Amino acid sequence: MFRNCILLLLIGIAGFQQSQAQNPEKDLYLETMAVLSSNNMYMSYVYLGTIADSYIYDAIKKEMCINLLNEYLQLMEISKNQFTKLYESGFLDQEGNDAVLMQVDICQILKEEAGDYLEFVKTGENQHLESFEQNRILAWKKIEDLLGLEQSAE
Repeated sequence: MFRNCILLLLIGIAGFQQSQAQNPEKDLYLETMAVLSSNNMYMSYVYLGTIADSYIYDAIKKEMCINLLNEYLQLMEISKNQFTKLYESGFLDQEGNDAVLMQVDICQILKEEAGDYLEFVKTGENQHLESFEQNRILAWKKIEDLLGLEQSAE
């Protein structure tokens, strides 16, 4: 099933100008980037959940959690900016651009999710935990859409 999801994403991201359609090297490059970027969205979501669980279950201390979340926020900002550059480059066709914009959106939601959890760790205020959970649900829905995964029961 995951293989089918990746293939669906490849169709979206690997789209490009008709005049460039006969370039197998470019196809390979775009397909590889699509796989890597989709894996990154999925694994970034999982990693953030792992940080949160590790802190809640006392597997990591507050300082370590804060450091990991700050690093995560920086990496998500870099990813979001790079996806934005790709979108603005004109390199992809509309279908590819749509897939890239989905990833920009996911990066932003993951940043908000991480920021919410960071505020929870710093303050202990449950409102941040509630916001974290809302963003977590939204991020997963967007990742499911991006990868073409079956919708999970809520």
